[in-house]
Amino acid sequence: MVGYTRLMERDTDGTVAAWKRARGEDIDPLIDAHSGRIVKHTGDGFLAEFPTVRDAVDCAVAMQARLASSPLDFRMGINLGDIIDDGEDIHGEGVNVAARIEALAEPGAVYVSGGVYDQVRNRVEHSFEDMGEHQVKHVSAPVRVYAICSPEKPAEGERPAAAANETPAKTTRIAVPPLQVVGDNDEVTALAEGLRPGIIDGLAAANALTATASEDGKADFVLQGSGRAVGQRLRLIFTLTDAATAAQVWSQRYDRTLDDIFELEDEIAQSVAYMVRVYLIKATSDHLVDRDDAELAWPDLLSKAAGFFTQGVANIDVARAAVAAALEQAPHSTMAHAMTIAAIFRQAELSPLAIPPSELEKIDHHLERVLSLDGAAYFEHLARIRFNPGRILRQRRSSRIRWAWLSRSLRRWRSTVHQWFSRRPFAATP
Repeated sequence: MVGYTRLMERDTDGTVAAWKRARGEDIDPLIDAHSGRIVKHTGDGFLAEFPTVRDAVDCAVAMQARLASSPLDFRMGINLGDIIDDGEDIHGEGVNVAARIEALAEPGAVYVSGGVYDQVRNRVEHSFEDMGEHQVKHVSAPVRVYAICSPEKPAEGERPAAAANETPAKTTRIAVPPLQVVGDNDEVTALAEGLRPGIIDGLAAANALTATASEDGKADFVLQGSGRAVGQRLRLIFTLTDAATAAQVWSQRYDRTLDDIFELEDEIAQSVAYMVRVYLIKATSDHLVDRDDAELAWPDLLSKAAGFFTQGVANIDVARAAVAAALEQAPHSTMAHAMTIAAIFRQAELSPLAIPPSELEKIDHHLERVLSLDGAAYFEHLARIRFNPGRILRQRRSSRIRWAWLSRSLRRWRSTVHQWFSRRPFAATP
C-alpha cells in the first residue's frame, strides 16, 4: 500500500476499513483464483506465492485493475527464485528481491524481475518496459527490472521523443597530482601525502566525476595543491585549472595550525572536494541556463537546476520547472525527487513554517519515493526525523516552543541538503 503511514495519520478508521475491504473483495479472492497462496498479511501489504510465474503475473495485473477503484493505491513486485518454507513463512534472496522490486514500482504499477520477464514475455499479452538495472539493498548484483505497461501507457520503443533522447551525463575528469611541499617539514609532508587520496576519494564519490591520481593528458581539470609551514603555522593553497585553456578557475587558501594532523587531513580533504564540486555544478549549469527545457535530456535538466541551488532562492521557480521536466523523463531518479523536496523548502525559505498543505502533500509523496528507491540516501535520517510532513502539521497545532524547534530543524535540513547537493552532482543516474 502506498503512503500507509500518511493515510493512517489522517484517517485511521477509514484506512483500516478500506484495506480490509480490498483484501476481502479483491486481493484474497484473486490470489485464490490464480492458484496462489497468501503466505502472510503485513500492516500495509501481503506476501503470496504461486505455482507458476505466469499465474503470478496474471494475478497481479488483474488485481491492479480491480483495485483501481479503491481509495488506496498499491504497488507490486514479482520475482522468480528458490525459497525456504519453514511452515509459517518463506525466506530467501528471492523474497528479498521481490520486496525491493515492489519498492521501486510506481503507485498502481506491477514491476517484475528480469527472470520473470524472460519466462513470460512470449506467453502473456501484456507489454513490458525495461526500467534498467538497479542496485538494491542486501543484494550484491544489480537487478534488472521491467514494468508491466497499463493499456494507456506505451511500451518501450513507443515512448515520447523527449524520453528517447535520454543520454548519460558526461563524466568530468579531474587530475590530482601530488601536493607540493615547500621546505622539509616532515609533518607537512605527511599531511600532503594523506590529503591527496582523501581528496581523490571525495571527488570520486560523485557519479559524474572521475578523479585520477596523476595528469595523463585526458583530464578536463587539474587540481593542484601546495603547503608550507613556519613553526606551527600552516598554509595550504589549492587551485583548479581548466586543462583545455590552462586558465585558473578556482582557488582556496587554508591557514591552520599543526595541532592534529588527522583531524586537519579530514577537514581539508572534505572541504576541497566540496568546494570543487560546487564550482563544477555551477559551471555546468551556466552552460545550460539559456537552453529550453524541452530540448534537454533529464541529466542535463538536473544539472541546469542544480546551479540555482548553489545561489540561494533566486530563480528557484526555474529550477523547479527543470526538475519537473526531468521527472517526466526519469520518474525513478532519486535525485529528481530529492531536488523537488529541496526546491519546495527553498521557495519557503524566508518563512519555512508557511509551507502550504498542498506543498506538504508533494513533499510527502517525493520523500516516500526517494526513500523507497534509495534507502541509503544521504538525507534519509534527517528527512524521516526532522522533516516529516505529518510531524510539521502536528507542530503547527502545538505551542510556540515547538514552532521554534521546527524552525531550527528546517535550518538544519537546508544546511544538509546544500551539502548533499554539493556531494552528489546532479548529472547522475537514477
